Amino acid sequence: MLPDWADSNKPYSVHPAMYWSMSSATKYPKQAAELINFLENDPQVSKIFLNERGVTANTNNMEADSKLGGTTVATQDQFMKQVEKVSSPTPLDPPAGSNVTTILQTIGEEVTYGKLTPSQAADQFTTQANQVLSQNS
Repeated sequence: MLPDWADSNKPYSVHPAMYWSMSSATKYPKQAAELINFLENDPQVSKIFLNERGVTANTNNMEADSKLGGTTVATQDQFMKQVEKVSSPTPLDPPAGSNVTTILQTIGEEVTYGKLTPSQAADQFTTQANQVLSQNS
């Protein structure tokens, strides 16, 4: 990240180190949601993880962890506070977003090896990506 702390346009995006998630088809949605809430928000869990899984999004836990985790955790947390001043949250990928990434990689390789022109690749990517996204919306 470039050190432009004064930029009010928030040109950078903040994304988590990892996501907690559950399947939409789980037989136990209430329990899965409770587990995710516990992992993200319970102060005892936060004390165990500190910043091993990334800086916590829970500000109460972040402040407590900064005191417990020593200089490294405090420095990481302070840096994230600076980053948040010039950043916007990264939106989640749409359903099948990883499939779109795979399509892009495959088509990009075909351009690299001369099997497709950039123009053909753009058309093919748009068609395939729209098809995948429309099936999963």
